[in-house]
Amino acid sequence: HHVPILEFAGKALEHVFQRDELRRLATKQAASDHEQLAAKRVQAQIFTKDPAAIPGPGRWTALYQPAFDLGGDFYDFSTDAAGVTWVVADVSGKGVPAALVVSMLKAFCKTLYPQRLSPVQLLLALNDLFRDELSLGMFFTAVVVRVEGDRLSWCNVGHPPAIIVHADGRIEELEPTPGMLGMWPSDALLRRAQEHHAPFVPGDRLCLYTDGLVEAMDPDHLLFGIEGLRRALAAGRDQTLD
Repeated sequence: HHVPILEFAGKALEHVFQRDELRRLATKQAASDHEQLAAKRVQAQIFTKDPAAIPGPGRWTALYQPAFDLGGDFYDFSTDAAGVTWVVADVSGKGVPAALVVSMLKAFCKTLYPQRLSPVQLLLALNDLFRDELSLGMFFTAVVVRVEGDRLSWCNVGHPPAIIVHADGRIEELEPTPGMLGMWPSDALLRRAQEHHAPFVPGDRLCLYTDGLVEAMDPDHLLFGIEGLRRALAAGRDQTLD
């Protein structure tokens, strides 16, 4: 006679435990959503500088569209009396860990800009600052471009090549250096990293991007790729930047 009573009590307790577990999971999810929203707001503050306000004869624009709520892509720029320096980077991984490194990139760049470093010097300085600061297996790639008058200087470590669309229609990829930042000692990186220079005259266009652009796929799962980007830039040569 006790067995049915115990079974009934067991089922009643099971519902109680399930209800408590659902409440606990809902509370945990709400806290996680709140933290995610807070992190998203913090990351949004990183990209508040307006490229359209950069002084000088050149015109600039930027588009930031992460694949998830929090991304590992980064761009920033700094201006001075002589020209403008752009930094575009991509942190390995996704989500909160990558977003935290992006926040560090913003802070470190802000610290380094007043030193007026060349592109290769800026990348080496960032590498030094990140050494021993990243968790195991994390790294980032970056390209730094400096535009002064009709001269362009750049250094690229591991990042997709920037592209110049020349006024005469020629399309030129700016040579990258293979490697990763934040992992190697700077003396080893110094043997690889190279700074390059090229003319940059009125009518030329410069495109800096991360791999999310060229790795985008169509419904047939075909990559947009470098060639797709080259075709799109050539086709839009006479259109506005936006």
